[in-house]
Amino acid sequence: MHNLILEKTGGFPGILHLDRLESLEVMPGMIIYGRELYPDIFLKAAVYVREINGGGGHIFIDGNKRTSLTVLAEFLKRNNYTINHVDNNKLEKFALEVAKGLSFEGIVSWIKCNAKET
Repeated sequence: MHNLILEKTGGFPGILHLDRLESLEVMPGMIIYGRELYPDIFLKAAVYVREINGGGGHIFIDGNKRTSLTVLAEFLKRNNYTINHVDNNKLEKFALEVAKGLSFEGIVSWIKCNAKET
């Protein structure tokens, strides 16, 4: 089974931090002292990208950058946004920057600059 997955993705399957994965269910909608911690779409999207790809270590054994971009695209789509004409090289560069420690504000800024309402 591992060989089949390696041929398709180049990596290994599995979850490193199940607790962090499970926390993503509630993290974007967190309320602290009666105020939403991430009150807009771009902040919520950045939480997903940061936590999957860069926030304190990876959640998955492999595929964190790809997964973070897929989750970003799907989350934006479900909220009537899309990534606006970004080629694969630019997406890869963004994912690598996140993995290397791009600030949360930098992630939010990238999403704002590259997302458009559908």
